[in-house]
Amino acid sequence: MVTRTTYTEDAVRACESVLIELVHALGEFRDHMVVVGGWVPSLLLRGAAEVHAGTLDIDVALDFSRMPAETYQTLLEVLLRRGETVP
Repeated sequence: MVTRTTYTEDAVRACESVLIELVHALGEFRDHMVVVGGWVPSLLLRGAAEVHAGTLDIDVALDFSRMPAETYQTLLEVLLRRGETVP
């Protein structure tokens, strides 16, 4: 079972930084995107009495059924450009 001590605080903060960067990079797709999975409790219940265990992965759902076909290609290009900037 995952508990708060499963992940180091530094690892959780690093993952949170990546989540923020990803959402920022995909900002133009915000009408077709939602964060799902392990980050949802932390994002929805900030300041809760019981702290969520945390997670080290990022799950984002994209609604391709409402995106124009060319948007998918743009999305791929945005992600690839971001990957090329990482040393």
